[in-house]
Amino acid sequence: MILAFPAFERGSVLAAQDITVPWNQSSRARAGRPAAPLRVETASGQEALTALGPEWDVLVDRQRLPSPLLATEWLRGMRAGDPDATIVLARRGGELVAGGAFRRTRIGPATVGTWLAGARLPAVLAAEDEPAASREVVAEMADRCHALWLPRVPALGPTMGAVGSAVPWRRATVVEPPGYVVRLPPSRLDHARDKAAYAVRRAGRKGAAIRVRTAADPDEIRGAFDRLAKLYRQRWRGREQEGARYSDVAHVPLRYHALLPVIAAAGRVRIVEVYEGAELVASLLGLLCGRGALFHTTATRPDGALRGPGHVAMLAWVEEAAAAGAEIMYLGRGAGQPEGPKARIGAEALPLFDVLAAPSPRRQSLLTMVLRARGVLARSPRGSGP
Repeated sequence: MILAFPAFERGSVLAAQDITVPWNQSSRARAGRPAAPLRVETASGQEALTALGPEWDVLVDRQRLPSPLLATEWLRGMRAGDPDATIVLARRGGELVAGGAFRRTRIGPATVGTWLAGARLPAVLAAEDEPAASREVVAEMADRCHALWLPRVPALGPTMGAVGSAVPWRRATVVEPPGYVVRLPPSRLDHARDKAAYAVRRAGRKGAAIRVRTAADPDEIRGAFDRLAKLYRQRWRGREQEGARYSDVAHVPLRYHALLPVIAAAGRVRIVEVYEGAELVASLLGLLCGRGALFHTTATRPDGALRGPGHVAMLAWVEEAAAAGAEIMYLGRGAGQPEGPKARIGAEALPLFDVLAAPSPRRQSLLTMVLRARGVLARSPRGSGP
């Protein structure tokens, strides 16, 4: 086991001491050198994303669980021109040591701060030897809003500790179902290979030739994405709203058309395709980022000769990511049942938290009372999608 998390009761509201992560001293302090003052700066509005760049991406890559959805190119491709964007950066001696990408939006008379990149593997960033700097990022954002709504905060990484230190009175609710992560190469890789090989042989006995290919070159990515989006639309036909909860590839394809070849040029995109004869039966989009990888979207046609085409695609993506040097992969939420594609490769549950916070204890109490009176806390979903 590489990840040891407390056994939180899912759906429960936790006290501050249950999830507050103790801060470590910076390496500068441990070495006996006086630390330079920490300086926090912000950029807001349509030009906020110009504050990002190579130093931000270095920080993203160095997280314990890096999120490709926080990389500069991804944020600019998906959130460009957002008038509500707010970037918070913390520097020590001119060096970027922490940061966060948020958006501020009006809900009635209140200004609410939330994640800019959405709720799939969100994070406040911090250098490994500067975990406490992320506290200042959260505190700065809290001061600019009436409330913070930060869904699906992962237990792994600096974010929960930053929130617990900056706004210890916050309300944190365990999300159901949890996320899943797997160390690369997986502990059950041979088991997954045996299962996939059996499925391919079984399909062969039915006369189906199974072929797996991976697109990585920018020139190949656009065509592979078109096929993925088409298969996704077919898979969710008649249930488009439900499908949109899991991925937006079928709803904003032009953004992916423009973005994926750009990040593929840096070697950060793979699209795995599984064919049964000439027919595409599974397609999977995966993203790479520093030591990490992220399973983004999959689409399948499950009624062919190949049983579990998504399992075959997942195995190929895991092996591609490991070959590219990734050490840990985020697999999204749910689908952790025995012999599912995640359990088959030895994935572990990652606790996630929905966090609601106000800038002060008094405002937190008022916010909780208002939302409870309106029934929001009772009926609010724990988060949907992966």
